[in-house]
Amino acid sequence: MSTKAPGARYGGWSIGLHWLMFLLIAAAYATMELKSVSPRGSAQREALIVWHYMIGMSVFFLAWVRLIVRFAGTAPAILPAIPAWQVLLAKAMHWVLYALMIGLPLLGWLTLSAKGAPVPFFGIELPALMGKNELFRKWFRAIHEVGATTGYFLIGLHTLAALYHHYVRRDNVMRLMLPVVLVWVFVIVIAPPASAFDPERAALYFANELAECGAWYTLVAEAPGVETTAKVRFRAVGISLVSSAADIKSESFALARANAATKAIWREMDGSWRNYSVVDAIYGERCRTLASDPVARRTYWLDKRD
Repeated sequence: MSTKAPGARYGGWSIGLHWLMFLLIAAAYATMELKSVSPRGSAQREALIVWHYMIGMSVFFLAWVRLIVRFAGTAPAILPAIPAWQVLLAKAMHWVLYALMIGLPLLGWLTLSAKGAPVPFFGIELPALMGKNELFRKWFRAIHEVGATTGYFLIGLHTLAALYHHYVRRDNVMRLMLPVVLVWVFVIVIAPPASAFDPERAALYFANELAECGAWYTLVAEAPGVETTAKVRFRAVGISLVSSAADIKSESFALARANAATKAIWREMDGSWRNYSVVDAIYGERCRTLASDPVARRTYWLDKRD
């Protein structure tokens, strides 16, 4: 089971594939645009066409590898947590991007197959997916072009969303996917100067932590082998922490965050108490510190810097 603590970054495979595919997609679009301004029949135009095909097929094959890595791992937590509607929107955007990374190269492959032309791939020729058919060739090419244009807007939205998370919501979304070298470049050159959290933002993070730890204590109370007196004490602590979160923000906020944390903890344990040590490593020390000295944790958030 692959796990990540809240605030951890994605694994090296996920980060490497993300940025490699970013470069390949950028190169695919660049060859397409350069081809359109190159003289017809020129060696430059023909080379750009071949490179467009080969780069596109590289994206196609790597997209499947990236899907395997995605399902094999666990995404790190976004802090502070985002609303449920943003989670659904982000997931929808990711799956649409995957559909484009697989669908556009596949349409290109089908277009060449229907044209009866070779499908080059770095010194080898990929097999045709169908026989020559001029009508299908026109359809595949038209859909491919519409998809490519749509991709411009989707990639732009994806980029704007990342910037929104960093500069407006000021959460950790962008930092989760940056390579280590880029993290330091981003922090030193691009990120705004470090400053202490304002009281409202500190209160949001503190309330979020209270609700999460309240959920953790409530779940621990149900763990097999816990004595009756300990169960009562853990439940009381859990209720108290969630109630404190409600006092800081609102009851609806506290309950929503506690419910989301409960689901996240169960996912981390794969629905089995046998994996309890995993979530204890993530939540245990932090939540025990919070329960024993909440003032210190509140001060931590007030003093925290970007």
